[in-house]
Amino acid sequence: MSRLIAAVMLVTLGALIGEVAFDTSTRWAAIVSLGLVALAVGLAAARTVRSAVRLGAQTDTRESQSVLARSIYRDHVLCFVLIAAAVILQITVL
Repeated sequence: MSRLIAAVMLVTLGALIGEVAFDTSTRWAAIVSLGLVALAVGLAAARTVRSAVRLGAQTDTRESQSVLARSIYRDHVLCFVLIAAAVILQITVL
């Protein structure tokens, strides 16, 4: 994972934590958004990055690499859905 992507993830989490701590009018939306983003970041940190590094090393068989690639794809789709839900929630609550 690029350092820039990791930084963006941390800044996003920090902003949502700040919103939960200081914004009382839409705290429920901030908490839900924080949960959605934390799930996506956690999945990326725990599974997607490790799988991508393993796939990039190209030490596995073609079949194993294909399984890894599909797993990475599913992780990205799930992360996209989680982040999109958080963005939509943030936009609609404002």
